[in-house]
This record gives sequence, structure tokens and C-alpha cells, in this order.
Amino acid sequence: MPWQSGEPNNGDVEKSAEIELRSSDWSNFSWNDRPLDYEIQKSWYICQKPAQPPPVEGECPSGWKQFQSKCYYSGTNRISWLDADSYCKDQGGQLAKDTSDVHSFLSTEVANLDTSGCSPIWFCNLYVGLVYRPGEGYKWSDGSAVDESFMPWQSGEPNDGDVEKSAEIELRSSDWSNFSWNDRPLDYEIQKSWYICQKEASTPEPPPTQAPPPPPTEAPPPPKTERPKTAAPQEPQTTNIPTLPPCEYPVPIHNVAEGRPTHQSSDKPKKDGGSEKAVDGNKDSDLKKGNSCTWTNKEYQPYWQVDLGQTYDIYEVVITNRQDCCSHRIKNAQIRVGDSQNFEENPVCGTMIIGKMSREETITIRCGCETPMKGQYVSIQLIDKEQMLHLCEVEVMAG
Repeated sequence: MPWQSGEPNNGDVEKSAEIELRSSDWSNFSWNDRPLDYEIQKSWYICQKPAQPPPVEGECPSGWKQFQSKCYYSGTNRISWLDADSYCKDQGGQLAKDTSDVHSFLSTEVANLDTSGCSPIWFCNLYVGLVYRPGEGYKWSDGSAVDESFMPWQSGEPNDGDVEKSAEIELRSSDWSNFSWNDRPLDYEIQKSWYICQKEASTPEPPPTQAPPPPPTEAPPPPKTERPKTAAPQEPQTTNIPTLPPCEYPVPIHNVAEGRPTHQSSDKPKKDGGSEKAVDGNKDSDLKKGNSCTWTNKEYQPYWQVDLGQTYDIYEVVITNRQDCCSHRIKNAQIRVGDSQNFEENPVCGTMIIGKMSREETITIRCGCETPMKGQYVSIQLIDKEQMLHLCEVEVMAG
């Protein structure tokens, strides 16, 4: 207890200790006692608090950068906020939260992006996960609250009115070191932007704890030198995902859906993506140039259905999937075939569209090889998912 000479000397009262400075030399300071409620001579003070725990070590996929316990990915393909939000979620994460503790890190990361092809420079703004909805205010895309003491809006922003909107990192020069935010409508298709995803870093597998086996006490027997048998040549396997076994149908099959009546859960306003586009005979997978794909609102479990006019023996359903953007939106699609106009009462055809299959241009779902499914109605629905549904063509192959 490094008391100054003669201290403590303030009697048997509630008191504290202070660092006593008698000269400008702090290198060997000592203590002086002082009553707790001493108002005449007040002093400076030193606080302490527990240090933050060290960040959780983890691993990030290739192309992602780690900061503390999270991984970040900067996407430099220009898409809408809704498409960026869907992409980040499909990667197991969300659009980045530009909070005060990661703002400097994000500044450094985006400063390293190549913006030489951006003309004008603000074509390379980056979406983050901030979203505004009338009546709810600003939240992060996962529904968590926003720290309103840190919202670095650019001067004059936000200015897009009381509509559903998002925030993007605004770039007005080549200096990213102190970027700010600009608001943008969620469904803004005219000016698209880059984006930043974030997700939790994965915990690496611990090293094995089992001790290695002891060395053998006897030399192992020499290997047998039997002449290897020549393997029969193998047919090359298909690289389609998933790989389907060969299937020979007992009868010729043909498309019975073209031109038949259809409907879907909703029509995206002003997008001309009606349900009939999926059975117009046009397989162009470029939604905007081909103008031949369906387009629903972003909603929970959207669906599409075709009425074949009579009951058919249905062997497979072939979907032409959108390719100019957002092919992953068809992930979790489920097909049903049956005679009930209420498609939820009809049995499921084949497997759900998952994984890499959801990015293929042509997706074939088999309802049966030798034994077909019977039905007048064929439906396609996204299961347990809030998303838009695009179908560029649907062929119902029946015998």
C-alpha cells in the first residue's frame, strides 16, 4: 500500500485513496487519503472495467474475410437489395450490419475493392442490411434493433419518403475511408448496387485426441503379388445435379401443359410476369430480355398451378429456370400432382428442388418411371420460404 509519508491521516471516517502528485514526476507516485464526501478539493479519476472476451476463433469460406467472430463477403455484381438479401440468406448469413464496432473494418475492406470500372462512381455503392418499413421504422434485415445513436446518413439523407426502403454505403469519390449511407427503395430495379454479406465464422474441428497406435512388434507380412484383374470399361457418369438413374418410360411422353389455363398466388405489379408465361412455349431463361417468365410478389410460400383439362398419366415435370439473375430463388420448390383443384390435397411428385439443382437452367423432376402419377392439376410451390417465384417454362410430360 504505497502511502505517501505520514498518510493516511484523515482519521476514522469513510475515506478513499487518491494518487498524490507533488511534482511533475509520475514515475513513482504514492497515495493520499481523502474523505469520500470531500467537496472542497475534487480530483481527477481512473476507471477500470473487465476487458471484452477475445473474439471466437473460427473459419471463413474462401473469398470471405473474418473480423472478430464473423465472416464478410463483398459482392461486386450489381443487383437489387431484395436479390442481395436473398443471396446472403442462401449463403447462411444476411446483409451486413454496419454497426459502430465494424464500421472501420468495413471501411478498410471496401477501400480495397477495384472501382475502376464504376462510371459514375456511385454505381458501386454497396447494400447493407438496414431496412425501413412504414409503421415499424428502421431495423436490420434479421429483425434486430438498430442503434439509433450510430446511423451515418449522408447529408440530406434519408429522403425517399415513407416507403419500404433500405440503406446502401454511398460512394461519391474514390475515398472509402469515411463512407456514409443513402436510402433506396427495396424494389428499386433502375439503379442496382454491390452488397456486403455477413455470417458467423464456423468453429474449426478440434484435433483428434486419440493417441496413435503403438508400433508393430513384428514385421508385417509381405504384400501378395496377385496379378490385378482388368476392370471392365465404365460408362461415363452424367454430371447433372442430382444424377438420376436411367428411366425408360413404357409409352412415349409429350408436353400437355402448353397453352393450358394457369394461375399463381400473386402478380408482381408492373412486371408483366403473369402465370401464363410458364406455358407459352417460350423457354427463354432471360426474364427481362425474353419477357417469358412468371414473377410473383415476394411472399411466404408463393405458388403456381396449371389445369390440364383432364386427368393424365404424368411421368415428369421439366422446369426452365431463370438464368439472367437469381436462379437460386427456386430453391425449396415442391411439385404436386392430382385431381384436386386445392393443390395442397394432392400428393407430392418426386423430390424437392434443393442445393445446386436450384441453379440449373433445366430442372427435371420425375414423378415415376414405370408407374406414373395421375392428375389434372400440377402445382409448384416454394416451401417454408419467403421469396419471389419465377418459372420461365413448365412442361408436364405425360403418356
